[in-house]
Amino acid sequence: MIAVANDIVVSIRYLMTNGRGEVLEDRMNVPATHYIQGSSAIDPGLQAQMGGLLAGERKIIRFRREESGLDDDLIFEVVVDGLRAATKAELLLGYPVIAGDAQCDPDCICHFKPGL
Repeated sequence: MIAVANDIVVSIRYLMTNGRGEVLEDRMNVPATHYIQGSSAIDPGLQAQMGGLLAGERKIIRFRREESGLDDDLIFEVVVDGLRAATKAELLLGYPVIAGDAQCDPDCICHFKPGL
């Protein structure tokens, strides 16, 4: 079974709130966000907390303002939608390539490169 580790394409949905419970970003009910674990696509601290998760798992990740230097706490509720090994082309590009643009819409955070 694949777990979140370096060079794995991770598909996530998430809800980001501040320490007062105010929603800052809600990506739970839109197409998943895709990134390669170990790349610079998302915050390294968030990636460190994602390590070892399996597809279907949910985790609450908290960044306290005292530790992060932010103005407020940040809380992420993350759901891992899917995992797969990154291809050599994706590793060279530094981001996942989603096969076909049928999965993408204006709210989608993904990359499509024809011919790869």
